Amino acid sequence: MNRKISDNEFRESLDRRLSPLQPDPWMAQKIRNRAQQKEGEPMKKRLSVGTVLVLVILLLSVSVGIATVSGWDVMQFLYGTRTAQRIPEVEVFPVHREAVAGGALFRVESAIYDGKKLVFDLYMENQEPDQPIEARLDQFTVNGISVKEQIVESAVSNVWVPNLYIYDTRNYLQGGEIIDLPEELKGLETLRISMKFLVYRPVIPVFWMREPDAEEFIRKKEEGYLVISDPYDYLEYDPDDGEWYAVGVAEHPECFRIEPLEITFDVSKGSEVDRILKPQPVYETTHGTASYDVAAANDSGLHLTLRLNPENDAFSRIRDFVLTDGDGTPLEGDRFVPDVHMQVNTGGEDHALVFRYRWSQARLKDLPDTISLTCILEDGEKLVFPVKVR
Repeated sequence: MNRKISDNEFRESLDRRLSPLQPDPWMAQKIRNRAQQKEGEPMKKRLSVGTVLVLVILLLSVSVGIATVSGWDVMQFLYGTRTAQRIPEVEVFPVHREAVAGGALFRVESAIYDGKKLVFDLYMENQEPDQPIEARLDQFTVNGISVKEQIVESAVSNVWVPNLYIYDTRNYLQGGEIIDLPEELKGLETLRISMKFLVYRPVIPVFWMREPDAEEFIRKKEEGYLVISDPYDYLEYDPDDGEWYAVGVAEHPECFRIEPLEITFDVSKGSEVDRILKPQPVYETTHGTASYDVAAANDSGLHLTLRLNPENDAFSRIRDFVLTDGDGTPLEGDRFVPDVHMQVNTGGEDHALVFRYRWSQARLKDLPDTISLTCILEDGEKLVFPVKVR
C-alpha cells in the first residue's frame, strides 16, 4: 500500500486538484511552472499536466461557428479555440494514426517537429464507458531511444475515463505532448515515435464515493465493489489503524483487465522557411474590414487565417468560406478540401471574427497566381479577399 492520508487531507487534496479548473487566464503557465519536478524530490500523485491543460481548455473553450473537420489536432492542443493572441501557423504534419485495445481507442491526428521539439495531439476514448478505465504510459521511444523520462506524465494517463470528479460522464480525454528532444535526436530529418500504454479496466463493479466514509467503504468492499474516491487511482481503508491509503491501479492487477495498446507514427522535420503570400494590408467591404493574420504555404500545405472586423451584423450570417481564385471561382479537387477549418474566439473586448484554414494537400504548384478565402453570406453575397501567390 502507499502512504496514509487522513480524512481532512483527502478533502483538501481533492479541492486542490479541482481548484485549477477555475477560470484563470494564466492557468496554462502556472501549470507548466508547477510541473517542474525538483531533483531528488519524490514524485507525488497528481493529475497530469497535459490532462489539466486539456480540461482547462475544454472548460474555457467556446465552440463557435466552424469546427475542425478531423476533430482534435495539435493546433487545438496548443491554442484551444479561445485565445486573445493571434495564432501562428507552423508546419503541421498529418498523422492520422489510431489503435484500439481493451475497449480503449487512442488517436494521433497531427504533429509538429522543428528539429528541437516534438509536439502532437493525443485523443483517448473509452468505448465501453459503463466501466471506467485508466491508462498508464508504459513505453515511449523516438527512433528507438526512450524519452519517457522527458514526460512528467502523459496527457491521457493516470486519470479515470469517464470521471465523475471532473467533467461528468464524458468518455474521452483530449490532450497532447510537448517534448524537448535529447541532443542525440535533435535535427534529425525524420522521427519515428512509438508509444505503449497499458489500459486498466476494473473486472468488478465500481462505486464512486464523494467523501471518505469508512462505514460505506467497508460495506461496498464487502459487496464486491472497487471504490473510487479520487480523479485518479483509488483509495483503500485499513480498519485496524483507521487510516486511508492512496493505491495505484498497478498495485493490484487482479482487480483489472489489463490490455496493452501501441501506436506508432513518423514525422518529418518542418521547413525552416515559409513561402509568404502577398495579401493586401486591409480589405474594405460594406460590412466591415478584413485582413489576413497568416497567408503562407510550405511543405505542410496552404495556411490562411482571416480576420474580419464587423461594422454591422452581416458577418454573423456567414454561410461558408471557399478557397477560390482571385475572381471568386472555387478551386476544384480533393486537394482544396480543408483538413482544418475553425473559428477562433478572440475573447476580451476584441469583436473581430477570426477564421483559420489549412489545406494539407495543396502545394504552390497547385495554386493559381491569385487565390482568396472567399466569404459567402446567407443571402448569397460573395466577399472576395484576393492574395497574390506569385
